[in-house]
Amino acid sequence: MILIIAIVASILVTMLDSVQDLHLRFGKAFFITEWAFTLVFTAELASGSRNARAQGLRELRTGRTRSRCAVLPPLRSKIAAHGCN
Repeated sequence: MILIIAIVASILVTMLDSVQDLHLRFGKAFFITEWAFTLVFTAELASGSRNARAQGLRELRTGRTRSRCAVLPPLRSKIAAHGCN
């Protein structure tokens, strides 16, 4: 939920910055805020990638991998053609 609020806030800041009068008055604050959001989103993405990589390594070590069908139930019919029942 926090991530969704941050995304909406980032979009709002970008929209407000596109208004010329507001940009002239608060341009520097918008610039700093947009970069802060960029850094937060980058850190969140990097931590998610690291967690996914760790999960993959655990699966390789234990020999237990999740079924593609279990991970992607809405796509079962498309995956079924490739050996997923």
